[in-house]
Amino acid sequence: MKCGTAVGLLLKIFTTIMGISAITEAEEVRIQGEKEDREESVLALLGIVGTILNLLVIIFVYIYTTF
Repeated sequence: MKCGTAVGLLLKIFTTIMGISAITEAEEVRIQGEKEDREESVLALLGIVGTILNLLVIIFVYIYTTF
């Protein structure tokens, strides 16, 4: 009888730990996804800024070389 109770207790502890582990992993995946979205947004913004700066340089060089 005590053996069955001990096995039941160990099974309950194991499933609780596995449940917490699964929740933790799901939370990590969600956080990683949010971090990747933020990185992509920053990279897109940097690309736009870089393009605008390149256009300004081209305009400046064109004006400088024509006069």
